[in-house]
Amino acid sequence: MRLTFILLLVLVVGCGSPTGGDTAAAPAAVSGELPCLSGVIGANASFDSLVAAYGTENVTNENLEDEGGEYVSTCVFAGGRHLNVRWKDDSMLSGPASVSVAGDMSPWTGPHGLSLGMTLDDLERLNGRPFEILGFGWDYGGQIWNMRGGAINRDVAGGCRLFVFFGTTEEPTGDLIGDRAIMSNNPALRALRPTVRLITYRYP
Repeated sequence: MRLTFILLLVLVVGCGSPTGGDTAAAPAAVSGELPCLSGVIGANASFDSLVAAYGTENVTNENLEDEGGEYVSTCVFAGGRHLNVRWKDDSMLSGPASVSVAGDMSPWTGPHGLSLGMTLDDLERLNGRPFEILGFGWDYGGQIWNMRGGAINRDVAGGCRLFVFFGTTEEPTGDLIGDRAIMSNNPALRALRPTVRLITYRYP
């Protein structure tokens, strides 16, 4: 599955609010580390199982499109906490392909407490050393590319693969644009003050 930062940001942040309130049918998890083949969003999860866990009012579908064609995105709203699920089988809405959160903040996290809104400094502290991200302005722009042997492993326990994207309100220019690796301690990159805007677990 090709990851496109702008598209995933839209499908998570842009999910419409539920119309019937924010009550859940069962006490399913609404925060913590993103699930990887565990809890409500296990290998056999489906749209129906999410409805059973979170309530009809809190689970909605949207038809979206990327370079691979149309697909269904399921958004979960539990207490205002947005969580996006993409399916391996769109026709049956079953078998999670990925789970994502995007935007400025979320109670859902990645490994080691990695969370939306974190800065380069925050990530360097979690990782224990500088890391590499890709230049901005293309499909993979702002993605963490290489943790350089630090504490954060992109292979998550359970078999999922971690993808993290930075975004910035400033306009990147010059060597900060395009398909190139940039160290997180690069002064020009730091001047942009990028923050984590997307965390995705891709399921095996």
